[in-house]
Amino acid sequence: MIQKITYKDKKYDDDGNVISEDKINVNIDDILKTKEILKKLNVDELVEVKYHNLVYSNGIIELDFQSVENLGILIEYENENNFEGKTSEEIKNEKIKMAKQINDLGIIIGKDFDIKKAYELIINN
Repeated sequence: MIQKITYKDKKYDDDGNVISEDKINVNIDDILKTKEILKKLNVDELVEVKYHNLVYSNGIIELDFQSVENLGILIEYENENNFEGKTSEEIKNEKIKMAKQINDLGIIIGKDFDIKKAYELIINN
């Protein structure tokens, strides 16, 4: 099983909505040694996010269903668009369009489009 560390640099608008996200992934082959390195760098473990995901596509959109332990089922819309240079309003409208596409499949979702798994787990514990 490939293990990785992901760094996410998220940018938010004034309402706390994610308007962009850059990800850096690094494969690791020894999680325990990686934890030792992080500890020596004074980086504390806040929460372990455990989830199982299944990815589905209908040829038009791709959805990642994530069953997150102690949180529930989340859906991530795999959007390949680059939103660089887009306004917060344009990004919000795109998220509304994506939510409509999911709802049109008969999957009813909530209004919060920016669930942050680790944050939710931390505040719920």
